[in-house]
Amino acid sequence: MAANWQENFTATGGPMPHRKNSAWERAAPGGPQAPVLPPFRFTDETIIPVVVRIQDEYAQDGRKSKPHRKFIKRISRLAGNRSSDDTVVVHMPRSEYLKNFPHDKEGRYIGKPWSRKELDLEFGMYEDAGRRRWVRRVEDGRSYMEEESN
Repeated sequence: MAANWQENFTATGGPMPHRKNSAWERAAPGGPQAPVLPPFRFTDETIIPVVVRIQDEYAQDGRKSKPHRKFIKRISRLAGNRSSDDTVVVHMPRSEYLKNFPHDKEGRYIGKPWSRKELDLEFGMYEDAGRRRWVRRVEDGRSYMEEESN
């Protein structure tokens, strides 16, 4: 394995997080405590769930939205409520996420807007993909969870 295996570790391409003992672990060493799982290592083939904000269908066609819907949406956003129609969870390989969903340095999404139809065409094949089993690995004295290879 490459020497920099800890650099491209998380689902979003970040480095391996450093783990600190919780206050509960420090207060009760050897006593009953919640299980502690090591960080999860994601590869480019790992299927990850991604929350995607959907663009309004009327805006895609260049039409203005219906006044009634626009008013209701504006009021609900002022109240802090978001419609469940605004977002959808899509499963895809991590490599596709890193390629198709770019973010700037502040973490804001800078990619193209998506419609439900585009998401289904592009990533629909991964929705029913079987999930792999996660196993614990130790490398360079650090433990982590990784998908079991077939």
